[in-house]
Amino acid sequence: MKNKSSDYEITTVVQPDIGIICDESKIDERGCIGTPDLIIEVLSPYTAKKT
Repeated sequence: MKNKSSDYEITTVVQPDIGIICDESKIDERGCIGTPDLIIEVLSPYTAKKT
């Protein structure tokens, strides 16, 4: 059974550089519902200077 959430219940949307989702039931037509199994964010030297 898929976990369907209404748009009003979704409060945080992120878009990592790479996301790995092993459980196909977490995926719907809009993307991943819930936490991906692995998230990878690629940082550049420019990003390090901003923090």
